[in-house]
Amino acid sequence: MKKSNRTSIVKTIVKRQQRAKAVSLLAKYDKKSIKLTDGFVKAIEQLMEEKCKMMQQNEPQYAYCWTWGICRVRDLADVDGLKFEFGGEPDKPQILKDHKKQFMVLVSVS
Repeated sequence: MKKSNRTSIVKTIVKRQQRAKAVSLLAKYDKKSIKLTDGFVKAIEQLMEEKCKMMQQNEPQYAYCWTWGICRVRDLADVDGLKFEFGGEPDKPQILKDHKKQFMVLVSVS
C-alpha cells in the first residue's frame, strides 16, 4: 500500500474517532439532548472501578468476575437512566478490548 493511501486511511479513522467522541458525549434528558461533562463521565468510571475493587476485596474467591465495567447512559430523566454491566476477562466486550480500557461510559442513541 502506498504511503499516501495509508495517510488517507489514518486521517479518515481519526476523523471518525473525533466525531464518535463528540457524539458520545450527547445524552438525553426528557428527550432533550444534553452534553455530558467530562467530570460526569470520569465520576461514573471511578464509581465502576471502585465497585470492582470493593467486590474483589469482599469476595476474593470471585475477584476474577470483577475486572471491567460499562455504563450505558439512557434517558437521564428515567429512574433507570444509567445501566451498569460488570464482568470478568473471559466475557469482556469487544468495545473495551478495542479501546484497551477496563471501564467505559456509552450513550444510547435510541
